[in-house]
Amino acid sequence: MVNGQLVTVAGSANVDWNMVISDPNDTRIDWPKTKPRDTGLPEAQDNVSEFGIVLHPMVFLDKRVGELKLDGLNGYASRTPSILPFYKIETDAAGNPVLARMILTIGMNYNLFEEGGTLDEQSFNDQILENYYIYQALQENVVYYVGISPIQTEGYKKLSQSIDGYQGILAGDEIQEVIMGLVKNNNDMVLARVNLLIIKKTN
Repeated sequence: MVNGQLVTVAGSANVDWNMVISDPNDTRIDWPKTKPRDTGLPEAQDNVSEFGIVLHPMVFLDKRVGELKLDGLNGYASRTPSILPFYKIETDAAGNPVLARMILTIGMNYNLFEEGGTLDEQSFNDQILENYYIYQALQENVVYYVGISPIQTEGYKKLSQSIDGYQGILAGDEIQEVIMGLVKNNNDMVLARVNLLIIKKTN
């Protein structure tokens, strides 16, 4: 239910919501068929292989693009990148969905692909605006494989940006364990640095 309305999420039947994909050769996903890089792997698989990106199935309900101000460090200017909300489905002991936890994703460069397809769109300058191709290609009420970077804290430092001024936001390296349910944290909003989004097939 969203705002009192029943929503059907395409491609959500029989999804293993506890699936974790960290192997670029994992056959549980039909990898995007984009042009191979120098490594011989298409970009999505290359990102998983080279940068240790970890994919989790999540639901994207609507194109609500938000913003979050990051404070600049070491003389660098502040930045206000776009954020996209996804929902991580949490399950009971039998694997049945019981609730959805909102995960705010922040992408300095979102790379958008589709399972088994050739879609290849990228955001630039931290922003996703309505006239951008990536915004137009986003699909609502479907499942995505959301690729989370393993270097959350270090990633902000490399960009000379900080979120230390915020309270109630969990944005460090421990978010991976929270998303996987290995560490319990029901108090903070999870903010995940993401650079890879793959739309799951709906049929």
